[in-house]
Amino acid sequence: MKTKGISFLEQHVEKIVLGAVGVVFFSVLAWQLFPTTVKLDGKDVSLSDVDKEIEARTATLNKKLDEQREPLEKQLGGKLPQQLTGQSFTEKLNARVAPAADLPQIEPRYARLLKVDGTVRGATYHVPEFTAVAMGQTIQVDDTLEETVIKQYPQIGSYFATSSGPLDISWLVPSAVLDLDSMRAELDKSAEGVTKIPDGWYRDSLFIVDVQFLREEATAESNWGNPTLVGALPGAFTLRDKITQNPNAQLRDAVWESLSDKSTQRSILQPEFLPTKRSNFSAGMMLATPGTVNEGESPEIRSLRKSVAKLAVEIRSMTEDLKELGGPLEAKDDKKDDKKKDASSDDESDTVDRPGGGTGLGSGSVGGKRAGSERDEAAKEKRIKLTKAVKEKERRLGSLEQQLTKLGAAVEAANAANSAPFDVKSSKTATIWAHDIAVSQGKTYRYRAVVKTYNPFFTNAGVLDAAQKPLGEPFTMDSLISPWSDPVTVTPRIAFFVTDAVPSEGRLGVGQATVEVFCYRDGERRVERFTVQPGDSIGSGKDKDGLNYETGFYLVDVIPDPTTERGGSDRRAAAVAIVQSATGSQYEVRIPKEQTSNPMRLNFQDEIEIAKAEAAAKAPVDGEKAAGDGTIAPPKAPGGGLGAS
Repeated sequence: MKTKGISFLEQHVEKIVLGAVGVVFFSVLAWQLFPTTVKLDGKDVSLSDVDKEIEARTATLNKKLDEQREPLEKQLGGKLPQQLTGQSFTEKLNARVAPAADLPQIEPRYARLLKVDGTVRGATYHVPEFTAVAMGQTIQVDDTLEETVIKQYPQIGSYFATSSGPLDISWLVPSAVLDLDSMRAELDKSAEGVTKIPDGWYRDSLFIVDVQFLREEATAESNWGNPTLVGALPGAFTLRDKITQNPNAQLRDAVWESLSDKSTQRSILQPEFLPTKRSNFSAGMMLATPGTVNEGESPEIRSLRKSVAKLAVEIRSMTEDLKELGGPLEAKDDKKDDKKKDASSDDESDTVDRPGGGTGLGSGSVGGKRAGSERDEAAKEKRIKLTKAVKEKERRLGSLEQQLTKLGAAVEAANAANSAPFDVKSSKTATIWAHDIAVSQGKTYRYRAVVKTYNPFFTNAGVLDAAQKPLGEPFTMDSLISPWSDPVTVTPRIAFFVTDAVPSEGRLGVGQATVEVFCYRDGERRVERFTVQPGDSIGSGKDKDGLNYETGFYLVDVIPDPTTERGGSDRRAAAVAIVQSATGSQYEVRIPKEQTSNPMRLNFQDEIEIAKAEAAAKAPVDGEKAAGDGTIAPPKAPGGGLGAS
């Protein structure tokens, strides 16, 4: 490139500009990184003068600290109010500004629900002591299970030799009387230095979680052994397993909700039995009081009284359950309601069923506005069945009452105390029981019981003092265990009673006896009478219906009994019968007068008469008309209306 004619500045102008820019850049950078002045009290001070400025300010501060100033009162020159001077001013400075010596303790908002006095610490609570139940009678019931029970609960099949034959079963029902008044009083008790349990800890309600009956068996040495806890029936409602598997607050709430329902609470205290052919057991059997039995009253009247009392209790109980569910409901009424709801649902096409869950111990339910939820359908089905059952029982009750009237006997309702609607919150006492199907014929047993209530201290250990803190661990609180009941022997399904014995009669002139043999088979109890002489077996082989009346006993001898009179116009000498088992291991003296009035024989007679009465009740009687649907319209009888109390 030619440079001739171009000046020096023109040749190096780019370098000069670039160099000037570099000088400016590095100057600014050095000024930012290495300042020469700092800000002190709002003014710039060079770095060399900073120490001098700090020393000057330190000296000024020390001088002010060392100065002796006049008191504020003198400086103000009497302008300060008199009440703020001298001793009064000092006293007011030292005085409390709070109205109380101690500030109130701050506690959670729910503390008032936990403690009656509103405090969290320092209270000692009353610990309830529930008395033992009073053991009642233990009865034996014989019946035949429905075949569907074995299919539904196969474990029951172990109690039978074969599943093809009649499912005849004998079981014991131990009972006891529970003092509800005293239990509620224990929960509500307080004393000097002992605080009442807060109502919120147990919803101010008595929740009975379980009733446990313990069985012992008589041994050959006249001792008792083999203690066994009576188990719950298959399919029965029970909380026994749940309360022992890590119980928590969620289980507590579920138990509260479930047992708030009267029928659920009753199912624990007064359980029903499994479906059977004759329904020989019912709550009315345990609760009914048939009234006074007149001397010489016929077995038919006595059985009718029992049946009337039993049905009265059952109707009251079922009516109470219906009331809890919403009242009687018939299938035809349910269909009308469904049509109305279907019509209304057309106007709410935008409504969608939404799944929900129940909080109780049962299965979940489905919510929503539509009437097709599982919970509603189950409740309606139960109402329809209960309504139908109540009507049928009312019809039977009316028929039995008419039969009693025809026989010239007064119609007596069940005892009011026992037949009143059951309610743990208001009833004074309650008869409780259990079903023991694991018993054997011919063996003797006795029972005792303990009641387990919900423990109000559960989940509240955090607010208990150290001494009572262990009370918050168990889910239940037990009553005292009861004394043993009277022993009871399971009677075989074949039983006999010597109702008469006459010495020096019969074809051999060595005496003879009249024996009644009761046999239960396939849901029906029957009786046959036999006349036997010494050496004869009591009972016989199969009759025309295939029933076997063999008892396994023989009549050994008939001995005159001069201490007993037959009474009336019968002048024959009275006698007793000596019987012996076929194995020779058992001898018994049977006294006809005692055998005739034996309670078991009377119960067997009543059972047979009740079966006849029930069969008669299924047929129209005077005053009844056949209904349009083929059923019998219920007669108008005292106390027969649905919902009567």
